[in-house]
Amino acid sequence: MNLSLRVSVLLGCLVAASGPVHAADGALRLGVMPFTSPGALQERYGELQAYIRRTLDTEVILETAPDFSSFKSRLGNRTYDIAVTPPHVAALAADHIGYSPILQSSKFAIELFAHKDGDLKTLEDLGGGVMALPDPLCFVSLLAAKRFADRDLSFHHTTSHSTALLLVAGKQADTTVSIQAFSDQLPSNSGDSLRGIAKLGDSFGVISVAPGAAAEDLQTRLTAAFLRFHESEEGQRFGLQFEPISEADLKGFIPFGSMLVERLSQTGQREP
Repeated sequence: MNLSLRVSVLLGCLVAASGPVHAADGALRLGVMPFTSPGALQERYGELQAYIRRTLDTEVILETAPDFSSFKSRLGNRTYDIAVTPPHVAALAADHIGYSPILQSSKFAIELFAHKDGDLKTLEDLGGGVMALPDPLCFVSLLAAKRFADRDLSFHHTTSHSTALLLVAGKQADTTVSIQAFSDQLPSNSGDSLRGIAKLGDSFGVISVAPGAAAEDLQTRLTAAFLRFHESEEGQRFGLQFEPISEADLKGFIPFGSMLVERLSQTGQREP
């Protein structure tokens, strides 16, 4: 099986030609990759839901999935009219499912976190120990595997960024790789016990639109709306701006897309 076909199968691309699956009442389905706990996702991405509902004057259902594999399958079935994903997933969804990436958020730092009372003070101090991470298919997990391949680390994968951060806050793991926004959403007694050690890189969120008869109109309306997102109350609370997608930025994540394909194949998933 060649690479292109293998990726298509792994991403669940055997879909009907009719396009995305809409809610019975015609609402738009906004799918957000399960970066963190459902409650934290609702709190944060509810701002996007409210903004789209208000500016497009249509009902929007905010959805996620129990894990990355389930989210991948739903992308393959075009369950979501609008998908919010990291760039390595957006690139694969564009190439092999037909989603159109149209917008990217302003960039945010990916950081190494440790307990503030621990001995780890700089990146050079990182040797062994347990690194808690979200799903092995998430971007930060791929970044950690690539960046720390030469370190004597034991990777412990959890259900979300929140869980990984809480393990470090509770001294059940030594380090994690995450972003400050997820740390800020933790209870204060947990979030205050964490220390950002070093910046490991940048990432950004990507908004993509599923293929279908109304896709072009939706892309046009979403793009126009989100160029003004930062001026809105929802945008100010969300804390990131959106701009038209940069092909150059997206291409920079192709190596992580290749890692994603490799890990998908290692899960032993079969054709639908």
